[in-house]
Amino acid sequence: MSAGYVHLDTLTMPFAGVDSNPGARQQVLWRDAQTGATVAMNYGPAGFSPAHAKLLDEHGTHRHYHATVNERHYAMGGDYPIWHWAAPESEPTLTLMRRHMYVENPPRTLHGSQPHRRPQIATQMLVWNTGGGTSIFAADAKHETHEFPPGTRAPDNGPWARPRIVAVDLQSWRQHPTLLGAKIRAVAPTDGDQPAVMVVSVPPESIAPASLKPVPGASRRWLFLLSGDLRLRLTTPAAVEDIVAHEGHFVHWADAALTPGPGMVSEGGAVVLCVGHDLARSIE
Repeated sequence: MSAGYVHLDTLTMPFAGVDSNPGARQQVLWRDAQTGATVAMNYGPAGFSPAHAKLLDEHGTHRHYHATVNERHYAMGGDYPIWHWAAPESEPTLTLMRRHMYVENPPRTLHGSQPHRRPQIATQMLVWNTGGGTSIFAADAKHETHEFPPGTRAPDNGPWARPRIVAVDLQSWRQHPTLLGAKIRAVAPTDGDQPAVMVVSVPPESIAPASLKPVPGASRRWLFLLSGDLRLRLTTPAAVEDIVAHEGHFVHWADAALTPGPGMVSEGGAVVLCVGHDLARSIE
């Protein structure tokens, strides 16, 4: 971590226990103290955490929505089952969150879990949001997360939002407009305070154009290296620093500017989850 940017290795960074949900573990990669927005790597055991399993055992199907917060997930591994309801009276649909599955719950998206379908293996996923209170066990959940079981009266008449569900590894690649040989998979467009999401594939021994302009920093602009290696230059008010990121690395730059390279961008190739940019341009 340096003034102006954050560079973390999630493969060596320890997980911390979640006090409100024992059995779950978390790496907080970035937090906005003012809004409560976070980027975190979440871990959950097979069968859900004990608190989650007890909730389902005692009360059956659990369903809730978030009043104002947009919640996004990118699965690193596992088989986490999430259910969505298009409306309070509709039948739910199941999504298994396996590796490279993206699930976005905009505000007022009805989602939850059911006792008859639980994770068979441990789950790990990147989760980022526009505010706090999205964990059903957190102390601040009562202000943001509203629960109501199927069959009960809805707290209001809607309108209800729909989730965005993308099997990222099945999306088509298109040519990157600036980085020679690189390709892009579109994942999600900008939605309110949440910037666009895409996956960028960088070929081995790729070279950044000398004319490439730096990508300016922003509070919700970051990248996560899904595989490979990536060379980056970060320019802060105080210094210019060159870093090499590898699989599992997280880079967030709020008070810096980022440039791929300079020169060689990747020695062996890279696949990068990009939020608010495509490595060469900012995308609001």
